[in-house]
Amino acid sequence: MQYSQLPKQYKFINPVGLPEQLRIATKRHYFCKAFCFLGLIPLCASVLMTLTLDGNQQLFYQAVVALLLPTLILLGLCQHYLVFDRATHQRFLQLQLLGYYFKKNNCESLQSTELILLHNVNDRSQYCMRLNGTSYMIGTLQEASNLVLFIAQNFNITAKEQVTDFPNIHTLDTHVPAVSLAESGSQGIYTMDMPTSNSNSLHKANAKQTNSIDSPSMFIQPLWQVRIGLRLLYPLPFILLFCFSMKYIGGL
Repeated sequence: MQYSQLPKQYKFINPVGLPEQLRIATKRHYFCKAFCFLGLIPLCASVLMTLTLDGNQQLFYQAVVALLLPTLILLGLCQHYLVFDRATHQRFLQLQLLGYYFKKNNCESLQSTELILLHNVNDRSQYCMRLNGTSYMIGTLQEASNLVLFIAQNFNITAKEQVTDFPNIHTLDTHVPAVSLAESGSQGIYTMDMPTSNSNSLHKANAKQTNSIDSPSMFIQPLWQVRIGLRLLYPLPFILLFCFSMKYIGGL
């Protein structure tokens, strides 16, 4: 399967380097983007002060703009990826900036990669992929299984699933097409380590369990969650501290 054959293009995957290399964005990658976005608030405030003030106060805010602007540009252009290299059979972390690739860190074998297909914690009707402890929200079972099988087949990684027998983890049969996995979502995903004896009873039990789990009437995603609302308040103390500092310094 090629990356272009996947049902959707995933934003956390950089297709540059495929099929020999696969670049997946890490948490540090998104932290850089988040700090760049938050830094726009003091930058815009400093630009406004530069245009409205004069004298020493204007010089101060000009210095703040000169310091913040290149910093935010570097954060916006900074890219941090988990790289799967098929030629060397290794995975590593690598920082990329303006087309320059920095030193490879945490080089390990591809076979030691943790690749698990599992339910979304907040919405059990949606699915995600866990890669070395980091969860990537994907969507439907077919979309998630397509991506997991793509990575497992192209980079010879053992894929697992935690859907049919939660919380137990089973090895996923990568020879089963993703369409077949999606169609059998209500009957359980086929696994390689499932015993042959009593297979029919196990499939029926898994089907019953999955049907009860994936029932839309049981899992309704709320429009608003308190935890999501609290996350929006995270940068508030830093913004208030910056505003008080600017007010104090501007009054000197």
